[in-house]
Amino acid sequence: MFVGLVLLALFLAGSSPAARFCVNYSATPDLEELKRFDELILSPYARVDVHSLVRSAQRPYAYLSVVEIASDARYRNEVAQLGIKTLGQNTTWGSSIADLRDSRWTDFVVNKLAARSASMGFRGFFLDTIDSVAIAEKNNPNYAKEYRAALVNLIKTLRKRFPKHTIIMNRGFPLLSELNGVIDGVLVESLFQKYDFNSKQYTAESKSGTEWLLNILQPVKKAGMEVYVVDYVDPSNRTLALQTAARIGQLGFHPFISTVALDGQYLNLASANAPVPSGAQIVPRRVFTVFGNNDANLEFRVNFPLDSGVARFLQMPLEYYGYEVDFHHLWLEEVPDTLSDEHGVVVLDRELVVPPDKESKLADWLIQQKNQGRKVLFFGKIPFEREDVRARILKAFEFMGSGNSVEGVHVVQFKHQSPETGFETPNQLTPADFHDLQAPTYSRIWLTLEAQNLKRETFRFDPIFVTKWGGALFDPHTTFMRPDEDEMWKVDPFAFLNAFLGMRNFPAPDATTRDGVRMFYAHIDGDGFRHKSAIELGRHSGDLLNERVVDRYPFPITLSIIEAEIRGIIFNSEPGIETLMSQQARDVFASEKVEAGSHSYSHPYFWVNPDKTQDIYDRRNLKLSEKIGYGEKVNYHREVVGSIQYIEKELLPPGKRVEIMLWSGNCRPGVKALEWCRKLGVENMNGGDTAI
Repeated sequence: MFVGLVLLALFLAGSSPAARFCVNYSATPDLEELKRFDELILSPYARVDVHSLVRSAQRPYAYLSVVEIASDARYRNEVAQLGIKTLGQNTTWGSSIADLRDSRWTDFVVNKLAARSASMGFRGFFLDTIDSVAIAEKNNPNYAKEYRAALVNLIKTLRKRFPKHTIIMNRGFPLLSELNGVIDGVLVESLFQKYDFNSKQYTAESKSGTEWLLNILQPVKKAGMEVYVVDYVDPSNRTLALQTAARIGQLGFHPFISTVALDGQYLNLASANAPVPSGAQIVPRRVFTVFGNNDANLEFRVNFPLDSGVARFLQMPLEYYGYEVDFHHLWLEEVPDTLSDEHGVVVLDRELVVPPDKESKLADWLIQQKNQGRKVLFFGKIPFEREDVRARILKAFEFMGSGNSVEGVHVVQFKHQSPETGFETPNQLTPADFHDLQAPTYSRIWLTLEAQNLKRETFRFDPIFVTKWGGALFDPHTTFMRPDEDEMWKVDPFAFLNAFLGMRNFPAPDATTRDGVRMFYAHIDGDGFRHKSAIELGRHSGDLLNERVVDRYPFPITLSIIEAEIRGIIFNSEPGIETLMSQQARDVFASEKVEAGSHSYSHPYFWVNPDKTQDIYDRRNLKLSEKIGYGEKVNYHREVVGSIQYIEKELLPPGKRVEIMLWSGNCRPGVKALEWCRKLGVENMNGGDTAI
């Protein structure tokens, strides 16, 4: 997986260790960000594919409250219906204290809440609110020993019910002696840094508080239990976060530094076995792209990331510089209140149309990202139509000029061109989309145009510039579309991004594996396996593929076939071709170097209907023999599950399985097809038009 934040000193030495664990209670955690961690404490109600984390060798643990019932707990009514009494409240959080002596509470926690999480794929439990047993003891001191004994019994019952699951306990120090060998680890908060709820400030823990915790934790560590430490640091103080993580790691504990919200901000990369080296820098390596439009009347409707301007023009040069691009469809969901610290860049896509009711919120959010130090790129235009919102953006980003389009332009001239312009095609003077808009005074301007309107008023337009908060690439001065619909850059995107990102000595290597080692990857789609060769007349391509590629080279390779091709059921197939194709496919798949893949049953050209790319195809899929009766309606189960079952039953040697689905056509399979892959446990990939 791509490592979004890079410790440069470690990276250049050839090692980029993953952080050990994280706590993320957000409702929609980012799956790819979670995959940076080995152990994860998550809400059991988080909208995330837990099984995907497990397949990636992560160990996700479900949050489990064993004493308190939160005021907004989804199961609160279930507890009430069971008749389980409560013993007062935790006034700080407004939650209720369950009567631990009631065996129905133990049964509910273990066989309902924990079992529900285990069925979702969680590999362990994080037991919270244990210390709240003190509230029950205070309210009913005569039953103090019974409460404590009931809580110990609950945890032991949980261990007996789930013997292979990891159990981590939040504090609960008085119970440790009775739970030795039952729990696997202890988590504490605020060893060195904390959040003061009274002053609402991040501050240092007192020396006495740190020493008290250490006196407890060191024996816990010696007893063989893992110690997890969560400290809270102001997100703007990255240096302190790293220093704190290093201190925790040096003690042999697992550090995690975040904000008190615990909603996905990861402030440290240090781990117990890899404290931050002196002088190391952290480089956020993810780009958050806001894209999408939803107007059927638009000539270029964008519903898929692949159709966005960023994907078509900027993603490749960004990846060249070691960045990873994330896409956020503004019409489908609100922008997140907070971005991960891995996101160092925000881009507004050139095709973006902002919903009118979201303009103000998006503007506020964008200004917030700028103020937090993220680079902002206006790609194509400033996409705000409301005058008040547009004025607020111009002021916040220190543009000059009205920002309005200049009407009646009839004289245009270059006032300045940098050497990086005129990259693949020369800049051309055009009166189209001329705006009264100038870069902030402190900017490095790459292109300046001057124009007069019919009233002989003079206006200036700076369509390409880099500035301290980021920069702009305004149309129509970024690319030129040729008659064959290929687009050419009017400015060098590599030079622009290098200046925009402030990279100087980059590009740096892009780590596609955890240890920073580059990977060799090769795969072959099934298209044309059945065709006659133009290299050796009379032979078929599948036969030559085996001879000239698979047998010849020592590298592992992924190879897929189209079921309808191999079975000879494509319209006008050669009579008797199935026998020959099947044998040639078996010969290829018999090699230990070949990973078996499916390229579908009938090779859909576009999987989802409607899809804008359907206009470029004559039909939905390959035309099969009329006696098959399949037609152009794509059956996702038949294309994915059916083709995989056919390959495994008819073409693979015993014990070999289909490992991957390589999408066909425009390679936009949609949710239903992806769900079948997930149910089968097979990987999936492929891109559509991959020519840059």
